Amino acid sequence: MEKSEQKLWKGRGNVEIEVYDKEGLFLYCFYILEMTANFFNVNKHIIKYRLNTGKSFILPFAFGEKEVYFKRYISL
Repeated sequence: MEKSEQKLWKGRGNVEIEVYDKEGLFLYCFYILEMTANFFNVNKHIIKYRLNTGKSFILPFAFGEKEVYFKRYISL
């Protein structure tokens, strides 16, 4: 992988954060990591960790305690 590709994959550039449920249904889209964290009322490091590992995240009770996944979408 080239260095420039790695930078894009790691979140530099035009990256959207998409949120899916465990069935793969699209739920939300955010353009800023901090906006995602504020929306779910968690620390941005939690969102970043879940993006990097692909592990699921249980939404807070206010959202119905759904299991979701965060994915990067890179628009070129």
